[in-house]
Order: sequence, then C-alpha cells, then structure tokens
Amino acid sequence: MITQANARFLRVSARKARLVLDQIRGKSVGEALATLEFTPRAAARLI
Repeated sequence: MITQANARFLRVSARKARLVLDQIRGKSVGEALATLEFTPRAAARLI
C-alpha cells in the first residue's frame, strides 16, 4: 500500500527533510518509527 502525506509551511528546509525521508523510505512502519525516534535531526520530529 502506498501512502502519501503533504505538509506545507513547515519551518524546515526541503533538503534537510529529504535527508530524513531517504532514511525511512521503503521501510515498514515499525522500522521507520524506530529510525525516526533515534534520528537526531529536527526534521525527524516533524515527520
């Protein structure tokens, strides 16, 4: 299943958010949440 979400007017640059998104792309939901929990970037909290 493919899911897409759009977030507008966030106070983080697209390039910095893309770095975090590239880490979790293709992972299962559980793995992605675990990765985001321990990623020390501000964009990880918003994603």
